[in-house]
Amino acid sequence: MPVSTVHASYSAHAPLWAAVRDCIAGQSAVKAKGPTYLPIPDPDNNDRNSPRYQAYLQRALFMNVVGRTLNTLVGAAFRKEPEIELPTGIEYIRDDADNSNNSLVQLARSVVSNVASVGRHGLLVDYPAAPEGLSREDVIAMGLRPVITEYAAESIINWHLSGGMLDLVVLQEISETTEDGFDYTSEVQYRVLRLVDGAYVQELYDDGGTLIETMEPRKADGSRWDVIPFVVPGSVNNDAVVDPVTLYDLAAVNISHYRNSADYEEGVYVHGQPMIHIDTGTMSDQEWNAKNPNGIQMGARRGIVTNGGGSAALMQAQANSAAFEAMTAKERQMLMIGARLITEGGANQTAEAVRANMAAETSVLETIVRNCGEALELCLRWVCEFAGANPDDVAVSMNTEFFSTTVDPQMLAQMMGLESIGIISREVILSYLRRTGVVDDTLTDEEIMGQVEAMGL
Repeated sequence: MPVSTVHASYSAHAPLWAAVRDCIAGQSAVKAKGPTYLPIPDPDNNDRNSPRYQAYLQRALFMNVVGRTLNTLVGAAFRKEPEIELPTGIEYIRDDADNSNNSLVQLARSVVSNVASVGRHGLLVDYPAAPEGLSREDVIAMGLRPVITEYAAESIINWHLSGGMLDLVVLQEISETTEDGFDYTSEVQYRVLRLVDGAYVQELYDDGGTLIETMEPRKADGSRWDVIPFVVPGSVNNDAVVDPVTLYDLAAVNISHYRNSADYEEGVYVHGQPMIHIDTGTMSDQEWNAKNPNGIQMGARRGIVTNGGGSAALMQAQANSAAFEAMTAKERQMLMIGARLITEGGANQTAEAVRANMAAETSVLETIVRNCGEALELCLRWVCEFAGANPDDVAVSMNTEFFSTTVDPQMLAQMMGLESIGIISREVILSYLRRTGVVDDTLTDEEIMGQVEAMGL
């Protein structure tokens, strides 16, 4: 089979990823797909460029609930930045994790955003190819250092597990070439990561499947890797198995809402305008045409001449609220799924209502955040092995307090009473005050009590 062969699970999930990505991108991306999301209503004309379909498409409104929900989830996850400890030798990576000037926090945000979108992302730790025999000064001068490279779910086209361990990963990449430095041509290439006789090997293929280059990445001590330094953080866990597409259920309802909108707007346009009905009475067609050579024009600018018992009346269809009611029902469904920004009656939700509505989704978000933190920590340990630093000095702690909390005066009074009779310790109270934001959460117990004593309390 060719290098471009895709995994069966990839083929099954790619359409779901595409739907979520399009919804996140918004109305322009959804409308650009035309009949993919908005079927052509005319059974006798399947031309997507027909005037009727183009008008139908133009009137439809896509309410970007998926994109707004994703922004809210990522915002909640990064309400506090992750805490990252790095050993000596790889401090550079805090400010430039991917050799493109994206910091570790920016990388973490991107990973969480992608996993929260489609349930899957990829991180490869790599070291740029370099000639042998370079001195440390040469390495520094050339900017050679291990980096963490991201791969979207759509780029991880094939993989294989042996004994629960990855022994094959195929990544689809886009490379750019230029002859004059201005006009760039994009070409597909494939990066193959595999274990050969238990040792890690990288292979690069062009779009036609021709092998371009083979590389044998090594650790700082010159030894070969016995694992592929590639991890797939997911919505359930961090193995290579494709996890559920996090926002697909919401995207499906969002697209259905869009279709209802198209029908509603079409109905308003076609049936919402008054139509004139003229009874010509005993007048023949010839007489009518002679007296009205320009046809019928409504309004005060032109009169209509009739005789012989004729009459004229305006007709207008009764309001049909079926499509509108369907849209309203789907808005409630999206709210239940997790779209916190849709509120009943346009009113803002209280903080407690937000917490209640997000109870189930928070658990999903917490799993995603923890998975991404573990994946990032593993990558940083691999970076250490490439750079000769100590992997044991790496630590990543992601925020899982997604909503600000407020102190409960009654609870605080009860805690102080329990502390006075020795049931709980003072440290418990101080921890509660830090968690609720009453005191700076970076202060230690000793620092807080020192400030209290300095105030003479």
